[in-house]
Amino acid sequence: GDGWAEGVHPDDLQHCMETYVHAFDACEPFTMEYRLRRRDGEYRWILDNGVPRYGADQNFAGYIGSCIDITGRKRGEEEHVLLAAIVNSSNDAIVSLTLDQRIWTWNPAAEKLFGYSAEEIMGRDVSLLTPPDRKGKASAVFEKIGQGESINQLEVVCRHKDGTLIAVSLNLAPIRNVQGKITGASAIVRDITERKRAEEALKQSEFKFRALFESNIVPLQFWHLDGRILDANDAFLRLVGCSRAELEADQVRWDTLTPPEYSDLDRRAFEDLKSGKLSVDPYEKEYLLRDGRRVPVTIARTLLPGHNDRGVGMAIDLTEQKRSRKELEESKEMIKAERGFLRQVIDIVPNFIFAKNREGRFTLVNQAVADAYGTSVENIVGKTDADFNPNVEEVEAFRRADLEVMDTLQERFIPEERLTDSEGNVRWLQTVKRPIVEKDGTVNQVLGSAIDITERRQTELEVSGTRQELAHIGRVSIMGELTASLAHELNQPLTAILSNVQTAQRLLDDPAPDLAEIREILNDIMSDDQRAGDIIRGLRSLLKKSELKFEPLDFNRLVQEVIGLIRSDALVKHVSVTTQLISNLPIVFGDRVQLQQILLNLAINALDAMKDIPISERSLKIITTRKDADMVQVAVQDTGMGIPPDQLEKVFEPFFTNKPHGLGMGLAISRSIINMHGGHIWATNEAARGVTFRFVLPGNREPIS
Repeated sequence: GDGWAEGVHPDDLQHCMETYVHAFDACEPFTMEYRLRRRDGEYRWILDNGVPRYGADQNFAGYIGSCIDITGRKRGEEEHVLLAAIVNSSNDAIVSLTLDQRIWTWNPAAEKLFGYSAEEIMGRDVSLLTPPDRKGKASAVFEKIGQGESINQLEVVCRHKDGTLIAVSLNLAPIRNVQGKITGASAIVRDITERKRAEEALKQSEFKFRALFESNIVPLQFWHLDGRILDANDAFLRLVGCSRAELEADQVRWDTLTPPEYSDLDRRAFEDLKSGKLSVDPYEKEYLLRDGRRVPVTIARTLLPGHNDRGVGMAIDLTEQKRSRKELEESKEMIKAERGFLRQVIDIVPNFIFAKNREGRFTLVNQAVADAYGTSVENIVGKTDADFNPNVEEVEAFRRADLEVMDTLQERFIPEERLTDSEGNVRWLQTVKRPIVEKDGTVNQVLGSAIDITERRQTELEVSGTRQELAHIGRVSIMGELTASLAHELNQPLTAILSNVQTAQRLLDDPAPDLAEIREILNDIMSDDQRAGDIIRGLRSLLKKSELKFEPLDFNRLVQEVIGLIRSDALVKHVSVTTQLISNLPIVFGDRVQLQQILLNLAINALDAMKDIPISERSLKIITTRKDADMVQVAVQDTGMGIPPDQLEKVFEPFFTNKPHGLGMGLAISRSIINMHGGHIWATNEAARGVTFRFVLPGNREPIS
């Protein structure tokens, strides 16, 4: 039976069953891979192949199959994918070569470094990357590789596709096969062009510093640990009010320029330099000039290379800065007062107001957010949603939305967003998020405002539940009308099964029973049993209560399933049933059971509408067509007496009915289901006689949330 499916891994079961059922229905061979639990509990990957088996009468009798354990192959594939991912994600170019110096493999970093795609370079000689004057060095390197040597940190110059030269560092190692024979070489290539440029820049730094020193843009001096100033530029001499002659006469010293209260700062700075630091962090102090004036300055010091008792110092005059700072402090006090007022405003707003940076950390929240997370405003700022919300999926959704707003610079409205509060309750929010653009144009924060719509959504869910209850009642009502018809449908296969069993018993009583005929009888029993089972499964799916399940549907197949349910009722009522189904109909995303319910309701109404029409004129026709490019239109057409024109819209109203014993809910429920699926339904009288109910549904798109 289906016992084998109990051992299939839960993540593979649906795909496995869909593949098997599809193949079974079409009597086709199948091949599938899935994980099956072994007796010791371990899941093993297997390759399952099945081919149809046919009886002597050429009737489909099931499958002959084989299962092969492919776990080792799967693991090998996973290891191969992992290694390929490592190579492909490397920032360094990784290349392999044959012993005759031809390129064997080529990763994306190599494409970026050299400009050649893998298709252009694979199989070509490595000399393509070597400048003409360096080809001899490449041959010498490969001789060492052939002798089994590895080469590390070899700095060479290579040629880009556009002809430019690239400085690179090479690490090469021989590649050996299973027998240990050298078959090629692997190379890791790192671009060191920038490093080479940095070295060249370092050589020129002394020249540049001298140019800066003499430009007098910044006050600079060469100092000695004993207090002397060995040299200084004119900008420094102007700052301290001294001449160059005084400097050359050793009359300008940094220790005498420093008031006693700042001596400890200088002492600590020099202790840091003596301890091995090349430079000290800038610090503020004052210079005491000869005229008694004090000049506030920022001092920065660094040692000269190769010395531990002398270095270069910079002194920036802070007089204007100090004045501006005082004015700024006064402004800050005003801003602080304004912020206090704004803080009170946002805290009394019932909406959630917040701001976050790119790391997802809160930079601003109001009291409503703090209440939701059950903590204080101060405890939230600087932390992330993950520190308070245990639901990882919700936190990730918040994060994706925040980054999308910052990256696209677009405001985003999120109609529904889940939030788990401090007590574990789920809240539903309606959120607006917009980017915060700084003065320099950068965007590193998002500002959000959210309204709690939990009560509204609960109300919507209750309405949706009521709608589903009504739809279920409608299906039960339809089944009541089809009771006699379905009983007849079930009676046929059950009667055939009983008759075949009795015949088989008589044949078995024979001393030499005809086994071929018995097999044929058993095949008939299986076929009738399957037919009865299909009818019962269809009834169960229509009658059971279940949540809405949107899935891709072939509407032509849905029509055929409904015709199977009304076939006997149509025969009893002497109604001819025909279809006109267009091929290549767009796929519809919808709930199978509820859309079957609509077709059943319309078909039963059509059968009832023709009870007073001559038998020869009774006809029911179901038509599927395209409407526009991506809409599916379905028409249910009868040859009954039609509907009075003034009632063509009223028939969709609740409790309106022309049937003596009808509830008047079938078409109202149908309209509700159609609207929920994003379509619409209407009725028109035909010119000759009869009425046609039509509805359209969107195709080839995801369901409406």
